[in-house]
Amino acid sequence: MSKQDNFFQLLFQKKQIILGELISMPFELCFRLAIKGMGKVSPNPLVGAVVLDKDNALLGYGYHEQYGSHHAEVHAIQMAKTQKPDLSECKIYVNLQPCTHKGKTPACAELIKKEKLKEVCYLLDDPNPLVGDNGSFSKANNNEEVARYQDLIAPFLFTCTNKNRPFIAVKTAVSKDGYIAEQGDSRRWVTNEECRNYGHLLRHYYDAVLVGRKTVELDKPNLLPRLNFMDEKIPWRIILDKDLKTLADQKTLLKNIRKKTILVHSSQTSEDFDGLTSMYVESQNYHLQYILKSLRKDYLIQSILVEGGASTHASFFDEGVVDRVYKFSGDKNMKSPSAIAWYQSKNPFQFDLCKELELSGHRLQEYVRPDLLPKI
Repeated sequence: MSKQDNFFQLLFQKKQIILGELISMPFELCFRLAIKGMGKVSPNPLVGAVVLDKDNALLGYGYHEQYGSHHAEVHAIQMAKTQKPDLSECKIYVNLQPCTHKGKTPACAELIKKEKLKEVCYLLDDPNPLVGDNGSFSKANNNEEVARYQDLIAPFLFTCTNKNRPFIAVKTAVSKDGYIAEQGDSRRWVTNEECRNYGHLLRHYYDAVLVGRKTVELDKPNLLPRLNFMDEKIPWRIILDKDLKTLADQKTLLKNIRKKTILVHSSQTSEDFDGLTSMYVESQNYHLQYILKSLRKDYLIQSILVEGGASTHASFFDEGVVDRVYKFSGDKNMKSPSAIAWYQSKNPFQFDLCKELELSGHRLQEYVRPDLLPKI
């Protein structure tokens, strides 16, 4: 896998999709389609599908566009039928095993059988136990494409199913010598605008953005994606504040979108939350494993971007619940005796570097836990 290969490059590809063109890499088109659903389909996975005729000419394509709406296979088949009503000699490619159960929409496998498509090829088995097996569908044997899909657009699905918690990514911005800030209230940018814009893209990609109480007090962040094309996506905002010390400030800060903000606390208060979501956790259960499972169960949150601060990051590393790390590095040293190191966990940093990008002279290093990706 190329270190430059990432979902944002797929997101911004502008190559036109033309019906009737010959397709030699159908899963590549599935990737490009699937990523269009980013930020809109959770808790469902990102899926793209293409239908080819017997000569590998493109008849139809589609992706899962919105949670609760048609799946990718339905869109692709509907488009293909406008070109060729009889699909019995055609093939459909999907990056995830077609569903065999009825949820908010009918089972895609039933539609595929009804239209009598000659071949169904997919990359990854769906870990959802409701999906079930279908022996008439062919699983692709391309390990590199399998690894790429699981890295780009499927990790949330597998982590939620296998670990019963959301996928957790830590995002940090550090100076060239590895520090995030100085002690006290002093705050300054350590990375450039391109790094910050990439961070806003990440907020669009994840279901929720999480910070601790100290970050709220010092930075007063609004935790929203701030790029023009992202207006339609508002992620959940989660604040860990066991003793509920920030509530008064947050009522003002979060007044515009209160319904999307969760305060996680153990305070038996009669305070009016004024539209903010109160998530009460008993003190003996106030640890990340319990909190994360509750966020998945009660709010269907599949993925969380943890933005800080250093002590909050450390708690996630200490409890062993971090799946991915985005480390943005500036080009200047902090040169301060009171500088705060970005990594303060009691556990050693045991993650594999999987991508590295240069962003106008600054750098992004992306790490994953060693068991996250299939070996290729």
